[in-house]
Amino acid sequence: MDIATLSITMNESTIQNQVQMSLLRMTMDNSSVINENMTEMIDNMAIDTNVGVNLDVSV
Repeated sequence: MDIATLSITMNESTIQNQVQMSLLRMTMDNSSVINENMTEMIDNMAIDTNVGVNLDVSV
């Protein structure tokens, strides 16, 4: 393999790695936003204090 081909191959590999890392960062950012929204939604839910107070057991 000559030097020019090796250089091109290495540059393509570097570009692919950069694209993959960029996509991974975007995915992680989206996951963080989704988690924050879900946590906020759970915190804002109304809790019914009457549910779960009584336990009915039948066999």
